[in-house]
Amino acid sequence: LGLESSCRLAAAGATVVLATRNPQKGQKAVQAVTDYLAKNGVTRLSGQQIISLPLDLCDFGSIRAFPKLVSQTLDGDNRTVDVLLNNAGVMAIPDRRLTKDGFETTFQTNHLGHFLLTSELLPLISKEGDGGRVITVSSQGYLFA
Repeated sequence: LGLESSCRLAAAGATVVLATRNPQKGQKAVQAVTDYLAKNGVTRLSGQQIISLPLDLCDFGSIRAFPKLVSQTLDGDNRTVDVLLNNAGVMAIPDRRLTKDGFETTFQTNHLGHFLLTSELLPLISKEGDGGRVITVSSQGYLFA
């Protein structure tokens, strides 16, 4: 869902920041978005960026550092966030694991991490026009609880 959304947003002219734990997977995702644009004959707009930045939702320090990294990396007028798509999630971890912050991994990744990330990015979320949007997706996993 995240990669497909990134492709479609980039095709519509958006600057896309892919937040990933793994830099190599992040670069593969950037390439996948770039390939999607080429395959569909979409020319990137002047100033449009498609980048990957490190983010680990299991580490509050990583989350708190992310907004500054976004601000430092984006060019000029692209320094606001129009759409924040909270998409990451984990499930079915076979044993109880705690994050370095002391929370159960699934709970921090799927809930606390998204909440903190959204809170930390609020100053960057666009307030112009109709304002920015925060979209948080989940699964139907709650049906199994």
